[in-house]
Amino acid sequence: YQRRVRGAAGGSMAPKRKSRHQFPGFGETDAFVAYRKKHSLLPEQRIFIVSGGYRSLKRELRAMGWVENIDPTSGVFHLKWTLRRADVDDPPHDQLRDWQLLNHFQGGAELGNKSLLTQHLLATTVSELHVDSFYPRAYLPKIPGQLAAFLDDFCVSVARGKLQSPEPGQLELARQVLERSGRGLSPLWSSHEWEVLVEKKHPHRRPK
Repeated sequence: YQRRVRGAAGGSMAPKRKSRHQFPGFGETDAFVAYRKKHSLLPEQRIFIVSGGYRSLKRELRAMGWVENIDPTSGVFHLKWTLRRADVDDPPHDQLRDWQLLNHFQGGAELGNKSLLTQHLLATTVSELHVDSFYPRAYLPKIPGQLAAFLDDFCVSVARGKLQSPEPGQLELARQVLERSGRGLSPLWSSHEWEVLVEKKHPHRRPK
């Protein structure tokens, strides 16, 4: 059944059907309209900007009928894919439409950069969040105390390994290190224990 409307001359005509490519709230700017007119693009053709390589991505987009805008600073795009985070700041985010897609977002470095993510997790104050239960042990030497914590962790890991396959003179020292670790004592290791367990020097050589 097709609804029909009466024309002014008494005839009838079917209302125009919306293109399947038109979405509620979809409105292109004058720059889009001018770009389509200049490059003779159809209304349903989507426009992309890709910078930083990604030849396979460009190839697949073109195969789907997308058209490349070679101006990396242009605001005329439906999808913008860049290698560097800074390349998506032009145009500014507050000038983008809801339907324009980027492969970067503000604050994304806090998740994509291991150093920043580790820093946030170490600073968390949520008591129920046990970071070591889901995040690999990581240390940031630039933060006070982190280098010492890394050396303690490393020495304890070595000591645990020595329980399985100790070399002469290492077993008792490994047990001592692990006992201090279990009791929360500090320091965990002496320079002599470090030499014997980590550097594998002769156990009877004492530090000067």
